[in-house]
Amino acid sequence: MKQLFSEDWFNILKPILKTKYFDNIGKFLKTERQTKIIYPETNEDIFKAFRLTTFDNTRIIIVGQDPYHDGSATGLAFANYTLKSLSLKNILDEVYDNCGVYTNPNLENWARQGVLLLNMALTVERNKPLSHINMWYKFTDYVFKCLNDNKTALIFMLWGNKAGSIIDKIDSNKHYILTAGHPSPLNTKIPFRGCKHFSKANAILKSINNDEIDWS
Repeated sequence: MKQLFSEDWFNILKPILKTKYFDNIGKFLKTERQTKIIYPETNEDIFKAFRLTTFDNTRIIIVGQDPYHDGSATGLAFANYTLKSLSLKNILDEVYDNCGVYTNPNLENWARQGVLLLNMALTVERNKPLSHINMWYKFTDYVFKCLNDNKTALIFMLWGNKAGSIIDKIDSNKHYILTAGHPSPLNTKIPFRGCKHFSKANAILKSINNDEIDWS
């Protein structure tokens, strides 16, 4: 288990990782994989966000819903190895319009710079969106609590209703919250395009004497 996380994340999450609740998640996934296809397909990818982005290095949190259920999930929220997702295409188009840079769709460059790409559910059954979301709420709520308790000011990018539901878990007097509609092309209500979150986040980082993110 320890090798699945960065050292600091493992130590911070140890209280929940050692619970019966978390042990039951592991048992459930092992049983489900015997008859169903679960994404991501490896434990390494399930917790990938917690290895590429250490707790101490986290500066921005982008909250997704759950992994892509078509097999293109990488373990990082919104990321693909190829530009397969239309939501991701909208995100990368917004980055280009906002910052003038092209971005690798695996988003690993972001993660290594301190952008925690975290889904609210870390697994999903093939072709069944949100199938595991209730199982993961207790874990991700604990993660959000740890982030909120961080003495360092963080930037939360919340796109869509699911991500926006965590606003009450964040101390807005200490942290920065940027909200927009979901990047999915099916979203026709609150817009995502034009939100300029990427330049806004860098302006915030600069104002608090932190390094800006290279969004390429």
